[in-house]
Order: sequence, then structure tokens, then C-alpha cells
Amino acid sequence: MATAHWPRLRVIPGQTRAPAAGRHGESWRRWRMPEAAAAGYCAAAVATTAAIVAGGTRHPVVALAVLALAALGVALRMTLLAALACGGISWLFYDGFIIGRHAHLVWKGPLTGWSLLVLAVVALCGSVLGRTWNHG
Repeated sequence: MATAHWPRLRVIPGQTRAPAAGRHGESWRRWRMPEAAAAGYCAAAVATTAAIVAGGTRHPVVALAVLALAALGVALRMTLLAALACGGISWLFYDGFIIGRHAHLVWKGPLTGWSLLVLAVVALCGSVLGRTWNHG
């Protein structure tokens, strides 16, 4: 019977790299899609709940700003594609619970398109800002 052997790793002295450390010394790793989607979903849900409790359904621009800040904060640790998905998730919460109450998605012309654009751009800016802050 043949036995399986683990592949041997060849270690060359002086060519090993430590994990990249952020500005404050912690190990910095960008969130990829699965963990970014979960973080974006949770941040959007909390921000939407806070906006609704504060009366954001009567003031949708304020609710959009709250969701944009949540997307910006979470996107600091995301890759660009994951940040774009986070902006999309935030828009789904905004459109479904702030604009079209009771989780009904509605399209109200250019205003809805602009809100989607705002959330996507803010999330992408958050990802770029997080990348430059970490490496700068």
C-alpha cells in the first residue's frame, strides 16, 4: 500500500516575508467578497434601522447620508470589487426600506439612479482611502 507524503517546503533563508503590517502594527488584510458581503449587509442593516428610528423615511437624503457613512466605514477594509458590492447592498436597503417601505424595491426615475451612484462611489472611495491610509 502506498503512503501519501506531504510535499516538502523548501525554506530559503532571507527570502521569507512577514505579513504586511498596517500603520498601527496590526496585520492588515483586505476583506474579499464573502466576508465583505457579510460586513456590508450588517452595516447596511444597522444603518437603515438607525435611519428609520430617527425618522429617515421622511428625510431620505439624511438616510442616504447615514447609509453612505456606513458603507464608507466598512469599505475601508474591502477590495474594490467587494466595496462595489457593499455599495449595491446599501442601495438595496435604502431603496427597499427608506424609499419603497416594507422591502419593496421601487424605481423613481433619476433620483433612484443617483442614490445608487452615490452609494457605489462612496464605497469605492472608502476602499481607495483604506488602501492609501494603510500603505501611506
